[in-house]
Amino acid sequence: MGGYDVFKSVLGDSGKWSEPENMGYPINTPDDDVYFYLSSISKKSYISSYREGGYGEKDIYEISPIPSVKINGIVTEDRTGKRVNNLQMLFVSTRNTTKPVNETAITQDGRYAATLTAYNSYRIKLVDGKDTILTQELDIPFTSDESMVITRDFVIPYIQKESGVAIVLPEKFYSGKFLLRDIHFEKGKSVLSTLNQKELDKAAEILKKNPEAKLKLKGSVESNENPTLAQERSKSVSEYLKGRGVSTTQLEVVDGFTDGSIVGLESNFKGTPTMEFDKSIINSAAVGASFILRNVHFETAKWDLNEVSRNELDLLISILKENPSLNIEIGGYTDNLGEDAANKILSEKRAKAVEEYLLSNGIDKSHLSVVGYGEANPLAPNDTEEGRVLNRRTEIRILGK
Repeated sequence: MGGYDVFKSVLGDSGKWSEPENMGYPINTPDDDVYFYLSSISKKSYISSYREGGYGEKDIYEISPIPSVKINGIVTEDRTGKRVNNLQMLFVSTRNTTKPVNETAITQDGRYAATLTAYNSYRIKLVDGKDTILTQELDIPFTSDESMVITRDFVIPYIQKESGVAIVLPEKFYSGKFLLRDIHFEKGKSVLSTLNQKELDKAAEILKKNPEAKLKLKGSVESNENPTLAQERSKSVSEYLKGRGVSTTQLEVVDGFTDGSIVGLESNFKGTPTMEFDKSIINSAAVGASFILRNVHFETAKWDLNEVSRNELDLLISILKENPSLNIEIGGYTDNLGEDAANKILSEKRAKAVEEYLLSNGIDKSHLSVVGYGEANPLAPNDTEEGRVLNRRTEIRILGK
């Protein structure tokens, strides 16, 4: 680099020394760097050099080795809090204080780990296939601590791919309408993802056991999406079920509706449809996430809990007891039949009925909040009985964990 530089050579296992290698900046400069001395009692070394910031001619400088540091953490998805697997993480050094470092890590079980050089800055990219999901900067200061470990967690933007509520289809027939809550689509798309298949495989098995059962599939779209997507989504579900051995005579695709990227299901199953939590989602669900208790039913203008409702709430009780720090909101909703003010009161009474049942089963009141929303935030238009059934619901929202 200059007149005199410092080189290094490494003694190999064979007893031979490697070819001398210039140690480069910042040890060497464009001027003379001489009289290198390596301490025998420490890892420090000393050099005489002329460089910017000196006191004149050649000064004596102390050289401290820059150690590698470990970095690890967890990558989760915004809103759901779920850990994200199989993301590639690129660490690219952006400062010339040390040799350029380019490290790569892959997330497993939402975790990553890498080894970086201290006293450097890095641009960290989280990549999914060809798409860069997130870019952040990291500055690692100088340290002499060779055991230094940095913990850095990342939260990537939420991409809606699946619902947090699972449906378990009944073995008996039922005449009614409900939602396949786990059958979601990415915005603007009608192609089924592998995330949907587990739920549809269960549906296919039940339909094959009950060949006289028939389903009407009604897709949906957001208000700003192409309406034809609704029917395309229904067809995707229908084709998948056919591919799993369900008879064409059991499936019918009907016109869609505007209610998010989901698929509705109308069946002639007899008995009570069961819709329950997948308990595993609670631990990974983000604060603010909400879940619909579709089996908490009330008679018109009443707020008494029936047997089916209590069965559903027993599952919620078990979840709350397994997660004692969980704080939730119990939100009651109605359809638009009747006066808005009366509906708000009715929805609050229904939410309170749920709260009272939870309290009577040992849930601490300090973890519960009750809100009656009335006919606000409908899931579907109220101009059909199907829409009104969907809108009469109880929602649980996570307030804190």
